[in-house]
Amino acid sequence: MTDFVARRKAIEIRCDEVFRKAEALYGVDLSKTAILFNLRGRVAGMACCSRHRLINGGKAYDLRLRFNTDMIVGDGYEHIINDCVPHEIAHLVCYAKPELGDNHNRGWQRVCVALGGNGQRCHTEKVLMAKGNTYRYVTSTGAEIQLGDRHHAKIQAGVVLHAHRKLGGGSITRQSQYVIVGVNGRPIAPADVTAPVMKPSPVTTATAQPEIKPQAGVARTVLVRAWIRSMVSQGHSKNYCEDMCGRVFGMAKAQGKSYVMTQWVRAMTAQD
Repeated sequence: MTDFVARRKAIEIRCDEVFRKAEALYGVDLSKTAILFNLRGRVAGMACCSRHRLINGGKAYDLRLRFNTDMIVGDGYEHIINDCVPHEIAHLVCYAKPELGDNHNRGWQRVCVALGGNGQRCHTEKVLMAKGNTYRYVTSTGAEIQLGDRHHAKIQAGVVLHAHRKLGGGSITRQSQYVIVGVNGRPIAPADVTAPVMKPSPVTTATAQPEIKPQAGVARTVLVRAWIRSMVSQGHSKNYCEDMCGRVFGMAKAQGKSYVMTQWVRAMTAQD
């Protein structure tokens, strides 16, 4: 199990190192910057400040750094500590001294590189969401991008998303291929992750799924988990499984939903 506390401490130490480097190079004191770990989704980090014409002479104050907990507990940790920390601190330096750079322009890039960053505007790490499902979609250009439940719901509701060119570009629609590759930060291995399945048309009739009868010596929870894995491999969502489980196993809808909710994580992370 990932030691999140240790990784968080390492990031804080890394921030202190870069703070000292920023002070030596640019004369800015960032020692009072708040370091927060409350980002989700694809954004690796964020630099924030407050400004007011009557407070602090109109200069930046209340400096904050926010980092992505989903990436810290996953494979994105090395990116956070090596690239994201100097990237975001370069923004703080430019907030304090706007004449050095702005946004992601060349001035900011020079500051970022001087602080040990790579000067890149965005990252290309694949993120497993710490909560909920992680979906791997194929864009119209053939690129793969991982999204969480919120973006997945928008896409399935008809919203068209566009991937950044550094991620391969292209659009993502309700017709795009996808598979579920993670549940609550844990990776799962679909039958063929490299060839995502097309989401089938929604099934609404009770006859669309054959009823599964109890088997002697086999617990219903085992059957439900096997059925969940089968549905996921076909591109169905957790919501679909919750709606259909009762029909498939001959029980009330609420009971079927309860089975899916309690067995989902185990179904996605274990084979039995």
